[in-house]
Amino acid sequence: MGEDDYHMGMELETEHSGYHEVRIVKDLSKRLFYCKGDGSLDDGFEMVSHPGTLSFWHSQKRMLTSLSKRLIKAGVRSYDTSTCGIHIHVSKDALGGNFHYYKILTLLNREFVLHMTKRRNGNLDQWATPLSDSDNKAASESPRMYRRYMTVNRGENTFEFRIFRGTLHVPSIYKNLEFVHSVIEFTRNASIEECTPENYYLFINDKTQYNHVRDYCQQQEERAIERRAAEPSLVS
Repeated sequence: MGEDDYHMGMELETEHSGYHEVRIVKDLSKRLFYCKGDGSLDDGFEMVSHPGTLSFWHSQKRMLTSLSKRLIKAGVRSYDTSTCGIHIHVSKDALGGNFHYYKILTLLNREFVLHMTKRRNGNLDQWATPLSDSDNKAASESPRMYRRYMTVNRGENTFEFRIFRGTLHVPSIYKNLEFVHSVIEFTRNASIEECTPENYYLFINDKTQYNHVRDYCQQQEERAIERRAAEPSLVS
């Protein structure tokens, strides 16, 4: 879907299965999503999209909003579970080779991933473990998948970003899509030394295609300031 850029597709895991909920996805998304079972879920289904460019996904906000509202009303859950995540697949040709992949793995250290995805430490280690630098380098140089349960694995046809906590909140879905796209674009021309969260924040600051991820970063910073202000002072 879309021809202006490389493509991204998502796998959105949910709990609360039922034929009626699957029909909601099929009908409201006009078959942009299809549903399948997943062994990691207790009793739910996974919504798998066809791939689209970032601008295509931005054009689908009305549909995603209607779909989210209907699923939540029907009792479908994603965020408040221990089983659900969102995996975003990206076209292999979106990355400029092994070194580009290595820069992405380097940027996505544990602290940064936890900050950007709201994953819990335990869930992150279970489904999308950040690796050591030596393992990141080995993974980037391997022609095959190095580990399945790592932050970004190399599949046969796509790179899979596995880091996100499940959600049916539409702004969060867009934040995740924009985060993947912006990470790829930021690391494309950055040196390995420049691949830091601080430089990433500067990169997205004035780019309108990343409004959701920029808003998320600003909200997180405001909350951090409020928490620090609420802490009791140690100065007598």
